[in-house]
Amino acid sequence: MITDEFINSKVLVRSNDFKEPLTSGTLVGFQEVSKANNTLPVVKMDNDDKEYLCMSVVLPYDEDLKAFLESLSNERQWDLVCKISKLTKYIQRLDMISTKRTPKESL
Repeated sequence: MITDEFINSKVLVRSNDFKEPLTSGTLVGFQEVSKANNTLPVVKMDNDDKEYLCMSVVLPYDEDLKAFLESLSNERQWDLVCKISKLTKYIQRLDMISTKRTPKESL
C-alpha cells in the first residue's frame, strides 16, 4: 500500500482500463475525494509529465516487477497487482496488531 512515505518516489501504475499500458511515474502526493470519503494518490507520469489523480493500483517501483508485469496481458497485470495490493494491506494489518503500531509506523 502506498503511503505518504513514498512521496517523491518512483511508482508503477496499473489502470483498470485494459487499453492503457502499465506506466510509471513519481508520487507527488494525495488528494481527498469527498464522494469516496478517501484519499487517492496523485502521480506525475513519466510518459507525459502530467499529474493524474489515480484510481488505479499504485505500487512502489521495482524494475524486476515491471519487467514481469510487462510480460503479461493487461488483464493479468491488473489481477496480479490487485492481489499484491490486498496482500500488502493484510500484512500491514497483521504487523499493526502484533506490534500495536499505527499504519504509518508499520512500513
